[in-house]
Amino acid sequence: MVLDFDIPAEEIERRKQVIRDVWDYKLDNVDHIPIYLIPVPNSKGYTLKERFTDKRKQLEVEVEKIKAGLELMPDDYIPTLHPDLGYVVTQSVFGMKPVYADPHQPPYTKKDPPKIAEIDDIYRLKMPDPYNDGLMPEGLERIKFLMEETNYQFPCSLLDVGGPMDIAYELMGTNLFFTIMYDAPDAIEYLADFLADVSIALREVCIEAAGGIKNITSTEWDEKWFPKKGYVSDDLAFGYSSKFFEKFAVPADDKIYNKYGGGLLHNCGPHPSVEYYLRDNPKIYGFTCTAWDLDKSTLEKIKVLFNHKAILYVELRITQSIKRTVEEYKRVVDALVPNVIAIPWMWVGPSTSLYPLPSYMDVRRDTPILYSKLLKITKEYADKIKKVKD
Repeated sequence: MVLDFDIPAEEIERRKQVIRDVWDYKLDNVDHIPIYLIPVPNSKGYTLKERFTDKRKQLEVEVEKIKAGLELMPDDYIPTLHPDLGYVVTQSVFGMKPVYADPHQPPYTKKDPPKIAEIDDIYRLKMPDPYNDGLMPEGLERIKFLMEETNYQFPCSLLDVGGPMDIAYELMGTNLFFTIMYDAPDAIEYLADFLADVSIALREVCIEAAGGIKNITSTEWDEKWFPKKGYVSDDLAFGYSSKFFEKFAVPADDKIYNKYGGGLLHNCGPHPSVEYYLRDNPKIYGFTCTAWDLDKSTLEKIKVLFNHKAILYVELRITQSIKRTVEEYKRVVDALVPNVIAIPWMWVGPSTSLYPLPSYMDVRRDTPILYSKLLKITKEYADKIKKVKD
């Protein structure tokens, strides 16, 4: 595909350096905390199902997204690609089939019956073939297609392969997942370790399809560009104790982080185990989450635990108005300043999340408005953090 817009390579590299500096709390040359809005105009109105199942439609949406991001924001935007088949890829390599209940919503896999119906089923699982099983052939082809069609000018995310404990939940009966930690801890420990190996195998062939780790944003679904590439999702951590998180999730996650030199954790929230998120070896630099799941108690803990050594990426959404969205971000900032940096991010448009824009919002009109209102906050935010460091 011939791109009909210029790519400001030097400016993009400058923006990447700002991110590196912000991760290190080096704000001398930073006038505001970066704002990571991802506008998705999707002007042809493709459904999620169309975008996930048709590579050319996904390419159209991705290129239009990048062009809009470069046009609509005066700073911060780093163009990337998001090859995506939905959060069903790892499930599919174990024989589970994706289902679209609604073409506008992501697919899911049915647990009817679950792949792991009883504990003994855990030990019957075999290592999948990452090149040939389930949706992986289509996913690898999708990565290559998007990269080749854009001449490897933009880094890409990997497929949404999930973290070990999240995938354990996907494969199991729901009741079994929450009782096995009490009744058969050795079995869930074995399973999480096995699924870490599976996850690494899937990530490795995705990285190969992208042309190497220098060409990726992170080692999972996240399309935001990060200086460190390791990334593990732990969305189910909201549902079990911090003791179980430390015992089962942390060792399995660390197997992945050790492979890729540390990185970020993801949990939309809530965060009962936030005190176990940060580690020094492998180095965990922070986590990505949703703003609305950060309650007062969690923010108070983060302010102490993350003090000038780790960062947050806080997802926003527009359900009522731009004003209400900005107020939600300011609530987080006010709770964390001047100790902790929270970078705001959001898909603006019909995204792959469950929170598309209300119909009265317009991506091209409202993205610059949202950006400008957030910018006022992030300038003051940066100033307050710099004053403390000085």
